[in-house]
Amino acid sequence: MRRTFKEVDILSSTRINESELLREVNLEISVLKGLDIFTNAHVQGVVKTTMAMCLKMNMPYEEIKKCVISAYLHDVGKIRIPPEILQKTARLTEEEYQEMKKHTVYGYEMCMEYPTFHKYASIVRAHHENLDGTGYPDGLTADEIPPEASLIKVADVYDALTQRRQYKDGYKQSEALAIMLNDVKAGKMSPDYYEILLFVVIEGLEEKHETHLMNIQKFNNNLEVLHELEIIYKQIYDRGLTPKLEKKLRQFELAPGYDMSTNANLLIIKQKSLEKELEWEKLCASEISAINKILKELYKWAD
Repeated sequence: MRRTFKEVDILSSTRINESELLREVNLEISVLKGLDIFTNAHVQGVVKTTMAMCLKMNMPYEEIKKCVISAYLHDVGKIRIPPEILQKTARLTEEEYQEMKKHTVYGYEMCMEYPTFHKYASIVRAHHENLDGTGYPDGLTADEIPPEASLIKVADVYDALTQRRQYKDGYKQSEALAIMLNDVKAGKMSPDYYEILLFVVIEGLEEKHETHLMNIQKFNNNLEVLHELEIIYKQIYDRGLTPKLEKKLRQFELAPGYDMSTNANLLIIKQKSLEKELEWEKLCASEISAINKILKELYKWAD
């Protein structure tokens, strides 16, 4: 696979100040802030994924800013789509689907109304184009599609597949990425940007997995202490509070009012928390394994 990016070198690269970047982005798009589109969960998801991909590619600040603003604007044309189509939960009719597809053109037209947004207009227009020319609205092919649009397309499809909607659950990350791999193989989606997305998702899952492992250790430590207290309280219940048992209790520096009932309730809570963390850790590990297999399949296909 031909790589069109370079890996981030954390030791030598200048770190992007994400807060400062988002402040500049919000300032630039403030002229359109009256539109609900910017609070939409899907838009926020696409922006988040786009920024993560850009950072992974070690893009210069201004290029990241261009991609992030374009991600914010990518669906702005939907403001002109009739609500009965935009909010419809059932399958769209062919006529409704053709109208929905016009959001790319509407977004382009809205960007062209503001001189500041002219440089984003072609990206907004092209974010549903496919490399093989089967996309819309213009049927552009690989070299004709702005690279920023190809990147945002990957982030857009990923978020659309994984986001939970009012009428359907989202796909698991590995399931969504497997679906997207079919588009890559079919020549519709950029394999380079898709590869970057795989890296971003795997790294995010690895961070979550590490957090779950730390939480599991923390809850196990909590339960160990609570079980020690449980034994002491049982001895107090059987024998009464002896000086020896009172000394043991003082070692734990318990809060005023802490008693056998409090300890029993905490045991239940911490045990349930541990079980939940174990489930999440197992799911994370499973997803990491599945996505690494997808990455290997991508490389095998590319060879």
